[in-house]
Amino acid sequence: MLTAMICKVCMHVTMALDLPTLMIVSVLLSLGIAVGFSLILLLLPRERVLQLWTGSLWLLALALALVSAQIWLPLRWTVVVSNTCMALANALLIHGVALHVGAKRQLRLLALGVSGYILTISWFALVRPDFDVRLHVFSLASIVCDGWIVFLLLRCPALDIRRSCRWAALAFAFHGALYVCQLVWLPVHADAAGSIRHGGMAVAGFYVILLLLILAKCFAMLLLIVERLMAGLRRMARLDGLTGLLNHHAVLGDGRLLLEQARRRCGPVTVLLCDLDHFKLINDTWGHQAGDRVLMHVAGLIEEVLAGGGHLASRYGGEEFLLVLLDCDVGQALAVAERLRDRIGGGPVSWPGASIQVTTSIGLSLADTDSTFEQIIARADAALYCSKREGRNRVSISGKGPA
Repeated sequence: MLTAMICKVCMHVTMALDLPTLMIVSVLLSLGIAVGFSLILLLLPRERVLQLWTGSLWLLALALALVSAQIWLPLRWTVVVSNTCMALANALLIHGVALHVGAKRQLRLLALGVSGYILTISWFALVRPDFDVRLHVFSLASIVCDGWIVFLLLRCPALDIRRSCRWAALAFAFHGALYVCQLVWLPVHADAAGSIRHGGMAVAGFYVILLLLILAKCFAMLLLIVERLMAGLRRMARLDGLTGLLNHHAVLGDGRLLLEQARRRCGPVTVLLCDLDHFKLINDTWGHQAGDRVLMHVAGLIEEVLAGGGHLASRYGGEEFLLVLLDCDVGQALAVAERLRDRIGGGPVSWPGASIQVTTSIGLSLADTDSTFEQIIARADAALYCSKREGRNRVSISGKGPA
C-alpha cells in the first residue's frame, strides 16, 4: 500500500511539473537560500568560510537564473556564462570546506579545474554545439566536486567539528551519487523546452530529488557553521582571555584526566606553580595595561619552553601560572623550571617609557600514586611559598626546600 501511495504521488508530481516550472522553483529556492546565508553573514561578518559559501550560493542563483532566461538571451553565450558561474560557485564551496577543516589551500588545483571545465563547455557550446556532451561534462564535474568535498570532510582532523563533517559528507555523497545515477541510468536529451512528462517518471523524480538534495547540502553547510561556532565557544570558555592559556577550571579538568592516564601507564607527572614576583608593584607603578603586557609576555615564554611536549599550561589566577608536565620526573621538571625562570628573568619587558624587569618564583611537586590532583597542586603551592620566603626568583621542590 505504501509503495502504491508513493507511486501515485510521483505520478501527480510528474503530471504537474514541467521543466520551465521546475527552473522557476529552482531559481526562487536558490535565491531564498542565498538571502538566508547573507543575513547570517551580517551577524558573522568575519567568518571567512561563511563569506565563501555565501558567494557560492549567489553564483549558483545567478547561474540558474541565466538558464531560466535562455529563451530571452543568446543561447550559446548564456550556456557559457551560466556554467562559468556554476564552476566558480563550486570552487568557492570547495575552498570554503578546505578552510573549514584546516586542509591545505588548493587554489592552484581549483583554478586548473575551473579553467578546464569552462574551456570544455565553451568548446561544445560555441565551436561544436552538443547538449548531450555538455550535460555529461556537467554531471562528471558535479561528481568530482562532491567527491572532493566528501574527501575533505571525512579527513577533518579536528575532533570538535567531526560530527557535523560526517553528516555533511553524507549529504554531498548522496548529491554526487544522484549524478552517477543520471549518467548510468537516466540519459537526458536536449529537449530543453519540453515537459518532464516527456522523460517519464524517472526523470521527474531525478529533478525533484535533486532539489531536495540541494536543500540538504545547504542545511549541511549550516550544520557545519553551527558546530564550528559552538566549538569556538567551547574553546573560548576553556581559555584565559588575556594570555590564551588554559583557564583555572579547564586546567583542573584536563589535569585530573592527564593524571589518571599517566597512572594507568605508570608515567611520571609533575606540577609547577609559578608566581611573578612583586607583580602588584608593576601594576601600581606602570598601570594595569603594563601588567597585562607582562602577563602576555610570560605566557608566550611558557608556550615556547613547553612546546611539543604534550604538557598543560594555564593562567591559574592573577599572576600565577600552573604547568602540568607529562612524562617528566623531578630532575627533568627541575630543568624545565630553571629554563623557564631564566627565560622570564633574562630580559626586561618593553613598555613605553620603561623596561620592566620580571622574575618568577616556582614551586615543584611530583605526583604520587595516591594524591588527588588538587593535593599535588597544594604541595606545589607550599613549595612556591618556600621559594618566596627564601628570597624569590628561585625554584623549590615540594618537601626539599629551594633547589
